[in-house]
Amino acid sequence: MMSLDELRKDLSVVDRQLIELIAERQRVVGVIGRHKHSMGTGTRDYAREKDVLEMSRVQAEELGIDPDQPVVVAGSTHEGEEEMILEVWKKVWEATPGSVLILAPRHPERFGEVTELARARGFQTSLFSTAGAG
Repeated sequence: MMSLDELRKDLSVVDRQLIELIAERQRVVGVIGRHKHSMGTGTRDYAREKDVLEMSRVQAEELGIDPDQPVVVAGSTHEGEEEMILEVWKKVWEATPGSVLILAPRHPERFGEVTELARARGFQTSLFSTAGAG
């Protein structure tokens, strides 16, 4: 059986791969945007958006992920904002158990502080990165 440290290292590798995939996706989105701009095409393609969402739903189900699980992302937050978000989130979570909040402070050195803030309010937490968390 793997140790907790070994499991965490494996998870960190997966986290890195996710970030790399997001970066690659953003690069491709930029290329598409420049192509559309050069062709004089509108930036929104509602039919394509619908297809992408449906494809994502099917892929999530194939992987055993509930595509209807609510996920809220609060990113690039600053000191004081997280307290307000967590206060509202408590009400959201009570109304929709199983929903997920991804809370990402703007400054990585605040990850630990924000994690402790959430735990102090009774939330179960997971850190997806420990960079700068001390």
